[in-house]
Amino acid sequence: ASFVRDSAAGFGAEVVAAGLWTPLDIVKQRMQVATDARLSVLAATSAACAGVGIRGLWRGYLAGLCVWGPFSASYFGFFETVKQALPGEGTTTTTAASVFAGAMAAILTQPLDCAKTRLQVGACEPGSTFLQVLRRTYAHEGIAALM
Repeated sequence: ASFVRDSAAGFGAEVVAAGLWTPLDIVKQRMQVATDARLSVLAATSAACAGVGIRGLWRGYLAGLCVWGPFSASYFGFFETVKQALPGEGTTTTTAASVFAGAMAAILTQPLDCAKTRLQVGACEPGSTFLQVLRRTYAHEGIAALM
C-alpha cells in the first residue's frame, strides 16, 4: 500500500459520497442554526431551494469536497500507513490506526469545515467562494473562528 494511492482512493470515494449526502447535510445544517426550534425538514428544504431551485440542495458541494476530500484522503493515507507500521494485526491495531488517522484528518481539515458550514447556511456574503469565506473569516474573526 502507498500513502498516495490510499489517499487517492479515499478522495475518489468522497467525490461520489458527497453527491449523495450533501442535500442531507444542507438540511441538517439549516435546522441546526435555525432560530425557530420548530423548523421542519420540509421548511429547511424549501429554504435551501428558495430562489435557486433544487440545486440549492447541493449548495456547497464543492466546498464540501474541499473539506471531506482532504479529510478522506488523509484519513485513508494515514490509516493504512500507521496500520502497516504497527506490530501485529487485529482489533487493537486497527483501532489505534483508526484513532490516529481520524485525529490527524480532523486537525488538518477543521478550518475548512468551518468555512464550508458558513457557505452552506448562508452565513457569508452572497456569492462568496470557499477561499473568500476562509480569508474573510480569518481576517475579521481570527484563527479561533476556524477551529
